[in-house]
Amino acid sequence: MTLPDVQNGKSKITQKIDEVGISDWRLPVKILEKNGNFQNTIGTFKVVVSLDENQKGTHMSRIIRTVLDALGNSRYMDIFSLNDISVSLVNNLDADYSKINVKFPYFLEKISPVSKIRSEVVYDCEIEMEYIKNGDTNSKISCKGSVTTVCPCSLEISEKGAHNQRADIEVSIKTKHSDEKEKIVWIEDIINIIESSGSCGLYTVLKRPDEKFVTEKMFSNPKFVEDITREVYKGIKESIVNTQIIELEIKTTSYESIHYHNAVCVIKE
Repeated sequence: MTLPDVQNGKSKITQKIDEVGISDWRLPVKILEKNGNFQNTIGTFKVVVSLDENQKGTHMSRIIRTVLDALGNSRYMDIFSLNDISVSLVNNLDADYSKINVKFPYFLEKISPVSKIRSEVVYDCEIEMEYIKNGDTNSKISCKGSVTTVCPCSLEISEKGAHNQRADIEVSIKTKHSDEKEKIVWIEDIINIIESSGSCGLYTVLKRPDEKFVTEKMFSNPKFVEDITREVYKGIKESIVNTQIIELEIKTTSYESIHYHNAVCVIKE
């Protein structure tokens, strides 16, 4: 018995669809680290393709099957495997365009500055691959990290202390995809740039000597939200030189400790 394939029929309204597919699909994956190892984490996938103006619907199950087949039982994932998936999506679904986006928590070990206690810090990260049939392939990596800040103005005018707070920094870098490993933009490099831009970094575990070190470093290194954003921009432009950056966005949000509002600063290029 042959079952009817309704979605493969003709659409009554002839309008091309730019993106159709699945979102909020979670899978266990292994992310390639800069040191060559793989890290176990959970990926939240959004996978879309374009749809011809005459076709009624896309094949949702074929999208899922394409991703699963490409990742295999190992679930290894890096820029190169995502590029392969994006190409396979276009071929398997007879589309002109595909995009695969994966959000995941990424863990890095951090050592406290004086007591040298090791602990893990989690970062919200995202990788996106965009493929245009017979055209360009672009990849985007996004990371979010946090720092502490001391207000330079408050420090200058106060006899004692100054207001200080935590700031979140979000970096998104879109580049032309390359099959050369030396042109990969690594999460670790972005996080290092982020954490070196504030008055001081954050730590999971701090003993009293560590707290003394962190506090004194903060107050000897005051930063406006504008200072932080510009330093991240400078760090990225100076260190990521092996690949072509198409779009760059840096957003700093300072959670002000003496105001009801937050301070925000954005650089786009």
